Amino acid sequence: MPVPVRFDAGFWSSRLVALGVAPAVVPLRRLTVDALSAALLRATRDPAYRRRAAALGARVRGEDGAAPVPAAPARLTG
Repeated sequence: MPVPVRFDAGFWSSRLVALGVAPAVVPLRRLTVDALSAALLRATRDPAYRRRAAALGARVRGEDGAAPVPAAPARLTG
């Protein structure tokens, strides 16, 4: 359950919701036991979140995230 605290956490929390793997962002200023428990119950009881997270995980595992790094300096200078 995304609870953004600092820096870019708000962006990444919103991405999780947009990707459908989290039901909602719980802002730190509104974080209460009731708000967090409601969000956690929704995330764990709705199997759609699990399916989307599994699909996203498979997609990420299939990527070679480091492969473009060696070519980056050449693209920047060339």
